[in-house]
Amino acid sequence: MTKDINQSKYHPSTVQKLEILKLYFREWLPVMLLSYCNVAVYDFFAGSGTDAKGMLGSPLLLLEEAKALLNGITSQLGGKRLHFLFNDKDETKCAQLERSVQEALRSDGTAAWSHYMNEGNYTVKSSAFRDLFFDDTVQKTLNSKDIAKFVWLDQYGVKELTPDVFHCLLRAPVTDFMFFISSSTIKRFKDEKSFKRYLATEKIHFEDSAHKECHRIIAEYYRSLVPTDVNECYIHGFTLQKGSNYYGLIFCSNHTLGMEKFLKVCWEVDDLAGESNCNINNDFLPGQLFHDPQRTARMEATRLAISQAILKGEIRTNYQGLVFAMRRGCRPAIFVEVIKKLRVAGKVFIEEGGYNERSTGIHRLNAEGKVYEIKLLCPPQE
Repeated sequence: MTKDINQSKYHPSTVQKLEILKLYFREWLPVMLLSYCNVAVYDFFAGSGTDAKGMLGSPLLLLEEAKALLNGITSQLGGKRLHFLFNDKDETKCAQLERSVQEALRSDGTAAWSHYMNEGNYTVKSSAFRDLFFDDTVQKTLNSKDIAKFVWLDQYGVKELTPDVFHCLLRAPVTDFMFFISSSTIKRFKDEKSFKRYLATEKIHFEDSAHKECHRIIAEYYRSLVPTDVNECYIHGFTLQKGSNYYGLIFCSNHTLGMEKFLKVCWEVDDLAGESNCNINNDFLPGQLFHDPQRTARMEATRLAISQAILKGEIRTNYQGLVFAMRRGCRPAIFVEVIKKLRVAGKVFIEEGGYNERSTGIHRLNAEGKVYEIKLLCPPQE
């Protein structure tokens, strides 16, 4: 039987998972509220709202972040609507969550907070995940280009993020989503018939990888599921170790800004690789002789990959280079480091007035005339 995490104190790895959720939502919500008139937030496995010690779970954390934001930008919210949907199939948990949400709504806040959350702008449901996810109302919202969506899926185990659910979320416009998955469990049981009902296990290959890398393999599996009709998709995984087991988060966005924001959070949490709570690349740690926070294994591998791609003519503009860095799991500023060194070394040429060191707001580069071409001063490398 699956352990009910709401009935005990959260494990440190759960606390870290919730911290990543909170920090990303803090980055995401203000951008979307100021850019769209309608914003929807889904927590499909909300639980009861707290652990046994009263520590806030995902639904109450999301509400706290929304309250903090609304308290600060009241004058900019005219005509905008923010709606939360919290769900858990356990009716007892839902009843407890409803009470916790009502208590949160009565807590101190501005008129904006009271207006938004007392106008029926939240819903607590008790439904099986697939029944609710494929409900016509939810699907209409997911498919709308006029509504910004954030979807949080803190499933137990592995079975809910099936390929059809994943594809539906990928195709949803203006949607970022993040889900939890038990990667160690997949590694242990992927050949069982029951697992083949939920995962395309023939696409998952753990051979020649360390056990602590299993969540990387699962993130790569989900990358392999991205259909060809999805033009833009950014995926990043974050490994969470709990004892001898490895779980993790997988984040997906159809916009460079979403990926920028998530990588910012990940590198704040893990300044060695931006992808784990367990020193996944065996980097030297602070206090050890060869520790260098600017030359970790992930950073060095990415710098080398960017340099090689430029010198092979595969990266031809700064936009391509910045995106390349993000797809490698690094903050885009690392591309700027590399191109600067190649210019100084006389290996590339950028027309006068074109070069800039912009590494944020990548989606605005073209409109702001900040995209430049990279010209090689030597034949492309083989």
